[in-house]
Amino acid sequence: MANEGLIKEAITSYKISRAADKENDGQITFGGLDDTHFDGDSLVTLDNVSEEGFWEANIGALSVDGVNMKLEARTAILDTGTTVILAPSEDAKKIHAAIEGAKSDGHGGFTVPCMTTASVALTFGNTLFAIDPRDLAIEPVDADDPTGDCVSGIVADTEHTDGPRQWLVGDHSESSISCPHAYPICSLEMFSSRTPIFRLMRAIIKFHSPNLFRELFNLFGLLE
Repeated sequence: MANEGLIKEAITSYKISRAADKENDGQITFGGLDDTHFDGDSLVTLDNVSEEGFWEANIGALSVDGVNMKLEARTAILDTGTTVILAPSEDAKKIHAAIEGAKSDGHGGFTVPCMTTASVALTFGNTLFAIDPRDLAIEPVDADDPTGDCVSGIVADTEHTDGPRQWLVGDHSESSISCPHAYPICSLEMFSSRTPIFRLMRAIIKFHSPNLFRELFNLFGLLE
């Protein structure tokens, strides 16, 4: 599209809404960024460290309520096609142990109080990106008790699908991605949203690729 002059830049950006807000106001923008939805001052550019074609960056720190969990040498695979955060088992246990009222279901899942105010944050490039508590407490375990326990948005990767030091960061906390070179060699750009509905802007993918839609399908896992 960019090569044919249909859009100004080879950028596709997404704003992914929160289901609980019932706004249904997700947005896709071809050829640029809608700067009404993010804070440009929080922009961070990172190297893509993946050797497998993922959008992956080093995590500087992981914290709960401002306390560093001392989980070092971790990376985050940023995946708009995943709705939760999949963390190494021991990491998930340590994070939830620091959240008051959190419980394990014994099978890799966790619950947190639906009214939790716990702030789980990931740091990239010395910039802290906090997960909105509403995105940590996904949905009530009992639909008739919305102030009881909720399913946690952080799940243990019991099979080490993404490696013992890799976090798979999905829509509930995901930040922006920009790729200025040919896929999969790229840099990642992350920044905070301007609006309270979207704590973090979601996926912004910038390609210098002749087949934008094939790259998008690959990103969302729609192609083999």
